[in-house]
Amino acid sequence: MPASASPTSTTTFRLTVTNSLGVTATESVEVIILPTVTAVSPLSGAVGVPRNSVISGTFSEALLGTSIVANSLTLSGATGTVALDASTESVTLTPDSNLKILTTYSATLSEDISNLTGDLMGTDYNWSFTTEDGDWGAAELIETDNAGGAYVPQIAVDSVGNAMAVWYQSDGTVYNIYANRFDGTNPGAAELIETDNAGSALSPQIAFDSSGNAIAVWYQSDGTRNNIWANRFNGTSWGTAELIEAGDASNAANPQIAFDSSGNAIAVWHQSDGTRVNIYANRFDGTSWFNGTSWGMAELIETDNAGSALSPQIAFDSSGNAIAVWYQSDGTRNNIWANRFN
Repeated sequence: MPASASPTSTTTFRLTVTNSLGVTATESVEVIILPTVTAVSPLSGAVGVPRNSVISGTFSEALLGTSIVANSLTLSGATGTVALDASTESVTLTPDSNLKILTTYSATLSEDISNLTGDLMGTDYNWSFTTEDGDWGAAELIETDNAGGAYVPQIAVDSVGNAMAVWYQSDGTVYNIYANRFDGTNPGAAELIETDNAGSALSPQIAFDSSGNAIAVWYQSDGTRNNIWANRFNGTSWGTAELIEAGDASNAANPQIAFDSSGNAIAVWHQSDGTRVNIYANRFDGTSWFNGTSWGMAELIETDNAGSALSPQIAFDSSGNAIAVWYQSDGTRNNIWANRFN
């Protein structure tokens, strides 16, 4: 049985052996005790784990603080801050953000974790757990509740969990475009983002770039015809609404917008030339926003000798190429068309 134990890493055993002649010999043997994991949180195999959990491993003895580094405790698909809690002899990882819904994570305590005398754990310790499902909170009013009726909300979310909702709403005379930003915790105050002395504005769409900037597009009457307008949110505030379509054409409607990974955007819409409806596009150059040349010129992107074209959609690939699609009549039936921007 153990005769004594070090508070760090060794235990001494006293061995007594008697041979067949009755001779007894006693010898003390010192054995190095490596740090071992005695408990983990969440438990291995646990399900329904809260998404805001701190991940931890508790050890059999005190640990050397300098051996606890960023990769001492890792979690698959997540990043966070690793620390030593000397009061509980635990290594903790606090994730940078809530874990994903219903996701199985693998946690690893590094083999390089050592005790106070520098003895390494020697083997990685691995375990896994599964997070809880999401749930809905309480519904919140996010628009100007003393204004007129509000309609057709659209929403987009940036890469860090902020969101922007846009909609159109009556002030009793015309419809205006409003927006409200969710900062990852709470919605803000609804604000008017278009030229409020113009005619009714309808059908807004919204998209974010990878840096947290957003562009909203909509169509709005100038009293004679509908035009396509846009306004940009720069991560902090909205700018001034801009007319982005062919000003000498007829009614325009149904704008859509998408961003590439570099902060450039393309808006598409359908617009009448007085005879039929065509598909137009305009590109926002994210690199030249501050020198006054953000939007380019609207251009016709479909076969202008065919029938009316309607309801365009737009999407980017990871290299900055885009494809627009729409439906268009050939005089007998509607066909689906596409055009690629490269």
